[in-house]
Amino acid sequence: MFKQLHFKAMLLLGLMLAGVSSAWAGTITFSDLNLENGVQYTSPFDGGDFTVTFAGGSNDGKYYTTGTGIRVYGGGSMTITAKSGNITNIVLTYDSSYKPTSNDVVSTGTYNNTSSTWTGSASSVVFTRPSGSGHWRVQSIEVTVTAGGSDPTPGDEPGDDPTPSETEATVTLDFTQNGWDLPTSSTSISNGEYTDGDYTVTINGTGYFQNKDKYLLLGKSGATLTLPAFSFNVNKIVVSGRSGASGSVVQNIYVGEEAVSTETAGATGTNEYAIAKANQEAGTIYVLKVSSSHNTQITKIEIYGYENVAVGEAGYATYASDNNLDYTSVTGLKAYKAAVSENTVSFSAATEVPAAEGVLLKGDEGTYQVPIIPSAAAITNDFVRGTGAAVASEVDGTYNFILNKVNDMVAFYAANGKVVAKNRAYLQTTTAPAAARLAIVFDDEATTGVTEIVNSKLSNSKYFDLQGRRVAQPTKGLYIVNGKKVIIK
Repeated sequence: MFKQLHFKAMLLLGLMLAGVSSAWAGTITFSDLNLENGVQYTSPFDGGDFTVTFAGGSNDGKYYTTGTGIRVYGGGSMTITAKSGNITNIVLTYDSSYKPTSNDVVSTGTYNNTSSTWTGSASSVVFTRPSGSGHWRVQSIEVTVTAGGSDPTPGDEPGDDPTPSETEATVTLDFTQNGWDLPTSSTSISNGEYTDGDYTVTINGTGYFQNKDKYLLLGKSGATLTLPAFSFNVNKIVVSGRSGASGSVVQNIYVGEEAVSTETAGATGTNEYAIAKANQEAGTIYVLKVSSSHNTQITKIEIYGYENVAVGEAGYATYASDNNLDYTSVTGLKAYKAAVSENTVSFSAATEVPAAEGVLLKGDEGTYQVPIIPSAAAITNDFVRGTGAAVASEVDGTYNFILNKVNDMVAFYAANGKVVAKNRAYLQTTTAPAAARLAIVFDDEATTGVTEIVNSKLSNSKYFDLQGRRVAQPTKGLYIVNGKKVIIK
């Protein structure tokens, strides 16, 4: 019987923390497989990252409850094969003395019949029992497989160049200095256009530069400040006032005669105007309008656009920006901050992310527009932003890992002196990982309940332990299956 704890967004991925040569172990225990007594098994047993096949005569590969193992007779064989990479270690458990008495029973590598351990590096290892009377009784097989291939390519992650678009996506219009050449008293007010550098604004109503306290005064009801057109899509406009301004002045952002945000009251602080989706297109003319019988006081106006963020075909990328970013409502893309603890990396959802903080992105291949925002609260995070320089695997008691894809495996690998680009990030922990392959979970929603599944047989799903290791035949305990935590009783 299983008890299954549903976590809406808790997933075990093919991501892991790994050494430069990523290694992991799996075990097959034949007494756990519900095998039938006296039946011969010639099809491969699946150990997750390896298979085991018995061959030979009519008795080889038979399972017996006496000795709880698979038997291999004279001339029979047991072949252990890695699905990818190389086998580097095999530990066998036999029934008492029913085991090899010689070390010369393997096709490659070194076998120690005292410890029942094989070592070497091979994609496949064949154990052959010498001819003669007697047999082996193989109870369990633990196999360590190491991914082959080269080290991660310096500075590369799966996917596109992480550098964001160089197109300007934020603008600040400063009214604390009169670079606009605005009139400086109410007696010299003149409606019209005023330019500072590349930007021109238009004032309609009472508007002048208050030279003593350095701000633009605009009012009263019906007065407008027309902003220049911007070359990027606009998600938010922020208008900063000052402490001596009216606490009652009502103002909003308009496009033509239509309000495109939510009006605010008071100009003593900062007012943020989230622009309606239908009115965010580049080139749109926005107008700040006063709609009460008060003056507003403006020190600066900030316009925020979007940052283009790419995710490659692997579906994952790290990212760190010069801007504060808001991932809350980006369709199809999620951002996660990281916490490394012993053998587990926990990723929890990150919504508003401060500038320079690294995150792990998860989404389909493509480019996403992520809103740039004025500010974001600090987050606790084990990602470190890249600088464009090489990163060592270990520095003064800290351990560094980079995201990469080696032999079709997306993983966090020991940094090993590789370059991490400025807009990428790497994991850093002060605890040396105890396992080569770690469980990685996304924990961005709470537990929703417990459901009991009445099933006397194991499902065909893949089972992983909490260290991220594939378990071919799980027994009692806690596992991760199809992105959910499962208790087998």
